[in-house]
Amino acid sequence: MTKLKICGLMNALDIRLCAASGADILGFVTNYPVPVPWGLTKEQTKELLACVPRTVESCLVTGGKVEAIFSLAAQLRPNYVQLHYKEGFAETRDLAEALLTYGIKTIKAVPVQEDGSCEMPGFSTVTAAVTALAGTKIAAVLIDSRCAAAPASRSRQLDPVLCRRIVQIAKKPVILSGGITGDNLDRILKEVAPFGVDILTGTEDAPGQKNKEKIAKICRSIHGFHY
Repeated sequence: MTKLKICGLMNALDIRLCAASGADILGFVTNYPVPVPWGLTKEQTKELLACVPRTVESCLVTGGKVEAIFSLAAQLRPNYVQLHYKEGFAETRDLAEALLTYGIKTIKAVPVQEDGSCEMPGFSTVTAAVTALAGTKIAAVLIDSRCAAAPASRSRQLDPVLCRRIVQIAKKPVILSGGITGDNLDRILKEVAPFGVDILTGTEDAPGQKNKEKIAKICRSIHGFHY
């Protein structure tokens, strides 16, 4: 079954709602390098992580300097750290190895520009980045239609042909993000069949305000889909 990661959690009530609805991973945007509507401080995230049930995994969505990311993760001890800014290959490789010493898994976001090119430093194509990341200790690669510098911008839907190709060549689990809602999720699952989907705005009415009906529709699609 495709994994469901719901991102942008900002309060205990929504944590309980998402967990009860069937989310697998809950994402907390913490100490992000640029202002975003879902941004949390380390202290706020620490309080919210204490509310996450043991049946659900937690993920810090962050970026910036390697030392700061490692320190943040070592203090908060989430299940995952999602590198979602402008981290290059060497930074990603080294962080993934270091975080594993604490039992923390790494997800690396690879933003895809509108022309299909790759925004990850050092790579001109998404396939090149995904191929290189296969040689690291990351747990999964996240293909995102939002750019790292403007994660709060309106997201577009990813090209399903490109996504299928990435899933086929990747030697790591692939998570899709950007423009996913309960209205188009069925088609994405059928056309791409990714390891996971990461949904933020498609689960809410406004930043930090999750919608029970939207989440329920998403979960029905995932639970009803079989490879």
